[in-house]
Amino acid sequence: MKDSAVLGKQHPTSIMFLKFFIILPLSVISVGLIQKYLEKYPFTVIFNFMLIFFAVSFIILGIVILPFSSYIQVGKFWARDLFADDKFKACGLDFLFAFALVFNEWTSSLLYVLSEMFGSLILSYFFMTFANSLTTPDQSGRFVPLFYIFANIALFSSGLLCKCVDGFRSGMSYEESEKIFNIFFVISGILTFTIFGLKWYLEKYVTIKKLFIEKQVKEKKKKVKSTFSEGLIEMSKSRLLFFISLITLFYAASTNIIESSYKAALTYGADIKDEAKGEYARNLNSWEQIAVALAVIVILLTPFPKLIKTKGWVYVAMVSPLLTLFSTLGTLILAWYNYPITNKESSIFLDRFTAKDNSKVVLENIIGIISVALMKIHKYAAFDITKEALAMRIDESKRAQYKSIFDGIFGKLGKSIGSIYAIVMLGILNGRDIRKAAPISFVILVFFCIVWIYAVKYLDRKYNESIQKNTPIDIDLFTKGKNQNLMVETPSKSVKTDF
Repeated sequence: MKDSAVLGKQHPTSIMFLKFFIILPLSVISVGLIQKYLEKYPFTVIFNFMLIFFAVSFIILGIVILPFSSYIQVGKFWARDLFADDKFKACGLDFLFAFALVFNEWTSSLLYVLSEMFGSLILSYFFMTFANSLTTPDQSGRFVPLFYIFANIALFSSGLLCKCVDGFRSGMSYEESEKIFNIFFVISGILTFTIFGLKWYLEKYVTIKKLFIEKQVKEKKKKVKSTFSEGLIEMSKSRLLFFISLITLFYAASTNIIESSYKAALTYGADIKDEAKGEYARNLNSWEQIAVALAVIVILLTPFPKLIKTKGWVYVAMVSPLLTLFSTLGTLILAWYNYPITNKESSIFLDRFTAKDNSKVVLENIIGIISVALMKIHKYAAFDITKEALAMRIDESKRAQYKSIFDGIFGKLGKSIGSIYAIVMLGILNGRDIRKAAPISFVILVFFCIVWIYAVKYLDRKYNESIQKNTPIDIDLFTKGKNQNLMVETPSKSVKTDF
């Protein structure tokens, strides 16, 4: 719904400006604050605060901000009038039209930012860190696929609900339809409060029971606390952390570039189908949610996730760069092919081989949604699972810090790099449609996939060493020193082991 809200009221390129100029700074600031307050407060206290913050924010968004957006926003056509008649094209600033819409339609921008931050902080970082703190590595390997099964049941329900609500809203007036849309965010706030309640119950009545055997083992050194800046320095020291951060960045950047190209073509598909842009985008996104959820559930219920143990970590991890390469081919070749006919200007590469009519634009939308779906499927079914398997092999004293770096920083940084790349390309090419840069994007993503495959091979070697020696994974410092890894330190407190 966040994408359709922006596409319906702004421009597809506006999402890129939001990710770089709004979401990236907020991500860096929030991760820095989390690192700082982890030195003063328990992790669970910060988790509780963030749940309450998002719950209240969603409710205010649905009850106050969205219903009264017409009264608290600048005039609807301010940005459109400013950039009308190609006034800024002559001076090479036409690409800033989408940026102006971010502020002109700031309520839909706020909706998008809150939704993005909720997904990255609550779901990706806080929940997985909380779950890992309650389990052993072996238990985590069994439970993580189960978490994703339930997450995708929710995703399937969400897609199905959106389809039903869209059908229900089609017979309503605009005002009534918007009221239904706003109610979704009030419900989201209530559900977030429900998560807070379930977490409180789990901590008070469930986790106090012993679920593991206690063993007294050798004392370890006192855990060293790290600030946010020290965390970044840590990444520059450890080859292991560098490569985990790199593949996280590659996934996020590749997904962003592929999605940006796909979303840019939706407006033209909506015109051909004679449908409202927001409704057309929401319809395709609903089908994507349903397809992704069903595919991930089926995959996770098969022996596929267990291939990490039966065949090896690399067999599951290699799925991600290969499917990213496939999605790159499907999306960007059609983007290059259709761009000249939809924008009435020449391609920057082999223009004579591009489309002469718009008959392939809807096909581009369909291939685009399949490619985006594949990116999400391999994220849930392969990428996240293999990344969590690596994280669980990292020494407990470094695990939360490392996860905050590669998940909290580089995940968002990857999205933002994809966004700034698009903004720079649009500025250089003086356009509004990122598909104009499709040939350049294609070369960059193919390079990403090649380096990604190399990184997977390196990480597989380190993972296998850790399994064979039954020790925390070697963090592999770039400069070898006296304490070059954390493998030699053995936990002093009670160690969680399976019965």
